[in-house]
Amino acid sequence: MSDSNLYSHYRAIGCICNHVPYAMQVKGNEHFLITSIGRTFHVYNSSKLKLLFEGPELPSDVECLAVNSDLIFVSCSKEIFSFHRTEKRLTFVGHSDRIHFLATFGDFLLSIDEGSNIKIWFIETAELYTEMQFNNREFHVTCAMHPNAYLNKILLGCQQGMLQLWNIRTNKLVYIFKGWLSSVLTIVQGPAVDIVAVGLANGCCIIHNLKLDISLIKFKQDWGPTISISFRTDGIPIVATASPSGQISFWNLDERAPSSVLRNSHEGLCKIDFLTSQPLLISSGADNTLKVWIFDKSDESARLLKCRSGHCGPPCKVRFYGDSSQLLLSSGTSSDIKWRWAVNCDVKLTLTENFHRPDYLQQQFIRENDADGYFLRFLLGDNVERSMKNRSFNQITAFASDCTKENEWDNIVSCHLGRAVAQTWNFRSKSIGKHSLRPPLDQLENSTFTTATTVAITACGNFAIIGLSNGFVNKFNIQSGLYRGSYGNPKAHTGSVQCVLSDGCNRLLVTGGTDKILQCWNLHDRNRRNSITFNASISLGIIHKESSLIAVACEDFACYLIDIEIMRIIRSFPDYQNSITDLALSFDSRWLITSSVDGSIKTWDIPSARLIDFFRVDSPVTSLCFSPTGEFLITAHADMVGLCLWSSKIIFSPVPFLTLSSVSEKFREEGLAIENSSHLSESHDTRNSAEPGKLITLAQLPHTQWRNITNLEFIRRRNKPKEQGMATKKTPFFLDLGKCTNGSNLSMSTESIMHDSGTKSAHLMLHSSLQETLTLYTRTRKSSDSLAIIKSLGPSALDFEIRMLGPDAGGSHELLKNFMLLCEDILHTKCDYEIVQSYLLLFLQVHMKVITENQCLHNQAKCLLEAINQSWLTTAKLLNENLCLVSYCKNLVL
Repeated sequence: MSDSNLYSHYRAIGCICNHVPYAMQVKGNEHFLITSIGRTFHVYNSSKLKLLFEGPELPSDVECLAVNSDLIFVSCSKEIFSFHRTEKRLTFVGHSDRIHFLATFGDFLLSIDEGSNIKIWFIETAELYTEMQFNNREFHVTCAMHPNAYLNKILLGCQQGMLQLWNIRTNKLVYIFKGWLSSVLTIVQGPAVDIVAVGLANGCCIIHNLKLDISLIKFKQDWGPTISISFRTDGIPIVATASPSGQISFWNLDERAPSSVLRNSHEGLCKIDFLTSQPLLISSGADNTLKVWIFDKSDESARLLKCRSGHCGPPCKVRFYGDSSQLLLSSGTSSDIKWRWAVNCDVKLTLTENFHRPDYLQQQFIRENDADGYFLRFLLGDNVERSMKNRSFNQITAFASDCTKENEWDNIVSCHLGRAVAQTWNFRSKSIGKHSLRPPLDQLENSTFTTATTVAITACGNFAIIGLSNGFVNKFNIQSGLYRGSYGNPKAHTGSVQCVLSDGCNRLLVTGGTDKILQCWNLHDRNRRNSITFNASISLGIIHKESSLIAVACEDFACYLIDIEIMRIIRSFPDYQNSITDLALSFDSRWLITSSVDGSIKTWDIPSARLIDFFRVDSPVTSLCFSPTGEFLITAHADMVGLCLWSSKIIFSPVPFLTLSSVSEKFREEGLAIENSSHLSESHDTRNSAEPGKLITLAQLPHTQWRNITNLEFIRRRNKPKEQGMATKKTPFFLDLGKCTNGSNLSMSTESIMHDSGTKSAHLMLHSSLQETLTLYTRTRKSSDSLAIIKSLGPSALDFEIRMLGPDAGGSHELLKNFMLLCEDILHTKCDYEIVQSYLLLFLQVHMKVITENQCLHNQAKCLLEAINQSWLTTAKLLNENLCLVSYCKNLVL
C-alpha cells in the first residue's frame, strides 16, 4: 500500500476472526480468546466478548495460534513469535516448511510443519530441545497432544489414521495405536487420565483408553469431518463435536447416544470449547463470528447468549448514517444490514429477541455489542410460514437511508439481487420494515428478469424513489408503502437505471442510466426539466445536497461534476485507466474522491479541477464514503470482511497541499499517464506564487498557537490547581529576628537580587535567536527569517520573547523599533495576515507605555498604523466583492 498525504489509516472495523482456529487462555476464573485477523491477532474476554488488545502487524498472515498461562504464540509461514499481550518477546526460527500446528505443554512449545518435521522448543529461551522427522508417505503428522500424567510423552496423529506415543526426552517410540483407517484431525484430553477423544475425517468421534488401547465409545455425525471436540466439565457428561458445515452435535456419555444438535451455528465452523466448570460453549467460524452458547433449557439444549460478528463476506456498500461521523451502515453478501460505531465505544449487553410483525413475518433481531459498536442483524426465523419462502431476501445491492422520519416510520430502503421488490427497514426498532415496495404488474409483464438497481429517499423522508433495470423509475410512499406514480412516459430511460438522486430542497430528482442520459425531473409533478447526454453509459452517481452538486461516473472511466440548478457540466475529471467503483464528495464539496478496480484512490480538487492526492491499496475498493463532518473516509474492499477507516490529516493537523508535480511523479512510478501536464505547477502554495497587492494569505497555523495569545495569563490562573490554605508556623520565641527585620538591609538585598536577575536575564536574552535577528534586521530586511523563528515558538515562549524586548526586561528601544518594522514589512507582503494581527495586539498591550514615551518609537508606530490601515482597505475590498457576488448568485433567477 502506498502512502497518502491527505489520509492516515486509523483502524479496521468489523474484523472478528477468520478460518484459523482461536486459542483460549485461562487466567484464574477468566477466559480469554485469541483470534487471527490477517497479519495480526485480537484478544477478547469470554464474559462480554469485548476487544481487549490488538496485536502488532506481522510479516505475513497468522496461520496457527497457541497459548500458555502467560504468553501467546503465533506462527507466520516458517516462523513463530511469542507475545506477552501485545509485546513481542522471542522468535522461534528453524522450520523449512510452512507450520500448520502449534501446541504447548509444560515448559515446551511443539510445532509441526507440512514436511512432518516436529520441533520442540524451550519457551523461556526459544532454544531447540529436540527434533523428530517423519516420512509423509508413511506417517504424515496432522496433530499432537500431551496426555495428562504421561511424563515427557506426546501423542501424534496422522493422515493414515494411526496414533503414535513418543518419549521426547529419549526421542524414542513408545507405542503404536493401529487407528481407524481415517485421517486423524484432532486429539483432545478427556476428563479422566488415560482417556482421549479422537476426531476423524469420516465424521467419527472415538473415546479411547490409551493405557488399555481400547475404544470405549464411538459416535458418528452425518454432516462431515469431526474437526473439533470439547468435554463439558460442570458435572454433566456431555461431549460436543463440530463439523465444517456449521453443525454442533452433543453426545451423552452415560447413555452413549446423541443429546441434541445445534444446526447452522456458523457458515464454516472452526473450533468449539466448553468453559471450565461452566455451562457455556464458545464457538468460532470462518464467517467472522464469535458466539457464546448457554445450556439453561430443560432438555439440555443450547441457546445463543452472546454474539460478536461482522460481515461474513466482503461488504459491497457502506455509508454514514445521519449528519454525524459516528454511525455506519453497511451491506454485504448476506441479506442483512449492519450498523456500527465508527469510533470505539463500550457496550455491555447482548440481547436476542423475536419480533412478530403484523404481516406474519417472524424475525430474529440480534444486537451484538463490542468495542467496535453495535452490529444489527435481521434474519428470517426458522418457523416462517411456507408461503413466505418465496419472500426470502437475497444479497443487498443498494440501500438508502434518511433520519428525518426515524421516530415515525421506516427510514431505510434496500434493493436486493434478482428482485424487483424493494424492502423497508426500521432503524429505531432495529428490525425489518412493514412494507415491500412492489412495482406495478404492467411494468413487469415484458421483463422476466427485472430487478431494482438503485434507490433514494427524499429529503422529507416521505418518499422512496426506486429505479429498475428495465428503465422505470417509481415513487412510493414509505409510511403506507403505496405506489405514487412513475417518471417518464412511460419510462424514464430506455436502459437500466443506474442512479437516482434527490436534492436537499425536495424539489428536483435526477436519474441516470445506461442510455447515456442524465435527466432532471420535478419531484412532485414528475415532469422532465432538462437532460444531459454523455459519451458513455452512466455507471453510478452521488449528490452533495447542501451545494446541489452531482458527481457521476461513466463507463469511459471519466467523472463529471454537474450543477443540477442549471443542469450543466462544470468540471470533468478524466481517469483513463480502470472502471470507477465508487465516488464520494467531501463535506464542504471541495474534494471529489474516486476509487477504481486497480486499488487506486484519488482525490481531486474541485475548484482547480486538479488531482491533489493519489495512493493505492492492496485490495480493490468496492465502496467508499466521506463523513458528513469531514473527519473520516470509510472504505470497503473486495478481499476484506472488515471496513477500513481513514482519518483526514487536514482536519487534525496542518497539512500542506501535495504539489501536483509530485503527484505526477507518483503516477509515473505506477506506470500511469497524465495528460495536460503543462498545467502542473511546481508548487501548489499560492502564497509564494501570488503577486503582491492582489491576494491576502493566511499562515495556516493551528488556532491554538495564536488565537489566545493575549489571554495566557487568564488561562494560567484558570488552570492553576486549587490548594488548601496552609497556616503559617509560629516563629519560636528564642529566635532573634532584629537583624532580619531591618528595613534598609531588606531593601538593599531586594535591589541587589533584582539587579542580579535583570543582569542575568539581559545576558540570556542577548543570546536569543529572535533578538539577534531583530538586531540585524535593519541591515538585512529579510522578514521571512524572523517570521520563521516566530512561527516555531509556542504561545508561552512567544509571549516571553515579546515581553523581553522591552528595556525594563533586558531589551532595548532598538529591538522594539525593529519589531514594528518587521510587522510593517510583513503587512506589505500581505502574507500571514492573522498571526501578524495577533502578535501586534500582544506587543502593543505589553509595550504601549514605552512607545508613547519615546519619540522615535512613536514615529515608527505611525508608519505601522498606515500599513495596517492600507492592508485593511485591501481586505475589506476583497470581502465586499465576494459578498456582492454571493448575494447576486442567491438572487439570480435562472
